[in-house]
Amino acid sequence: MKQYKSPLGYLHKGNDSVCNKPVYLKSISFVGLDSISKVTHMYGFAIPLLVYNYFETNKKVVLGQNSMDKNYSQFFKESLIERSKRSGLIQIINEDTIRFNDYNLEILIDTCITKARYKEKTTIMVSSTFISYSMYAGSFPSETYISIKLKIRNGNNIVLEKKYKVSKIQNYPFQFDNIGFDESNSPLITNMVESLSLSTKDIIDEMVIDIINSVKDN
Repeated sequence: MKQYKSPLGYLHKGNDSVCNKPVYLKSISFVGLDSISKVTHMYGFAIPLLVYNYFETNKKVVLGQNSMDKNYSQFFKESLIERSKRSGLIQIINEDTIRFNDYNLEILIDTCITKARYKEKTTIMVSSTFISYSMYAGSFPSETYISIKLKIRNGNNIVLEKKYKVSKIQNYPFQFDNIGFDESNSPLITNMVESLSLSTKDIIDEMVIDIINSVKDN
């Protein structure tokens, strides 16, 4: 797979605000993303004839860290902190020292998978005077699955404990181009990273709303 990195960021809505309700980010544990993007063969078939030959191959692509321009765990942390600042109600502060009388946030990202399907079609025509060869490649919309466990402690009390899940299919116009996988993987990887980025935004938005509701009256 060609080494291509796609930008991971997204635009944040709202403005920076001065907040007086701090929430301390004690830890983010991350176990859900492969280090390298992988391409595996799913299935295929061939129609070999005397003059006309047709081959079709279907592949599965799973997004890895090496296809992103930024470490995902760091990106998640920065996006969560930025989103909290723009809420105007809380401010998540990255500090792993436990503050017993304050709100301490623990996050576990246990699933983070983005995948897509890729198809190649090859035709070969042979006659006594010529050989014609062509290959077409195309990919399908990306799918992202993220699962996160969140826990907020205040002293010995657990203020909030919740599991978040998001499943998203990123729009991608399917079309066959007269090129191979190495030439066409850039838009495919870009679509996959966009799917992961927007899914991350959705789950962070939901988390911040719950954090605000959990700490605002305490």
